[in-house]
Amino acid sequence: MLKELLVTSLVGVSIFCAGCGDDKADNTYTAEQQAEDKARFEKMEADKKTAQEKAEAEKAAAAKLAEEMKAIKVCSTPGIGDDLSWFSESHKLEKDNGMQKNYDNNHFIVMASENDRIMHITVQSGNKPRDPAIDEMIPLDATDIQERVDDSDSMLSRRIKTGHSETLAKIFPKDNGVFCMSDTYDKASGKYLNSVISTGEYK
Repeated sequence: MLKELLVTSLVGVSIFCAGCGDDKADNTYTAEQQAEDKARFEKMEADKKTAQEKAEAEKAAAAKLAEEMKAIKVCSTPGIGDDLSWFSESHKLEKDNGMQKNYDNNHFIVMASENDRIMHITVQSGNKPRDPAIDEMIPLDATDIQERVDDSDSMLSRRIKTGHSETLAKIFPKDNGVFCMSDTYDKASGKYLNSVISTGEYK
């Protein structure tokens, strides 16, 4: 009986040791696996570096383009599409509401885009005749598309001019270089009230 127990124990130990040997073999990190993992890691790092370099190059190109565009003067006097800083140099800022800024005792109300390009100008009459400077606030390379009169309002009459500018198209691509200028008059008296210059079609 003792002899049989000893044999059974020895067989069990042998099986256990054999199993241990198998686990050790399965967990072996071979040179081939090491090389594959190293190659994967190096590729991952290389791809990361390439993506980072591409992002930096795109950022630098965008900054360069912004500087080049900033130097471009669209109108003969600060106007639609021009850099807001140029307008601020030429006019006195009265109120700053973020995107909307009032100049020269509210004579000019200006809205600019996120990159500080003027996209909307309202010129208030202040009980004075139409300001001749308005015609200089449209692009130098402007070409006429259409002129019309909108009398749909019972009290107001609007004279609308739609134009196109290749320079403006570079600054506001989504509007394809289209801009409009409208002069508003009181129908009853014929008195001039205001003018609006903006990018895009008349709305």
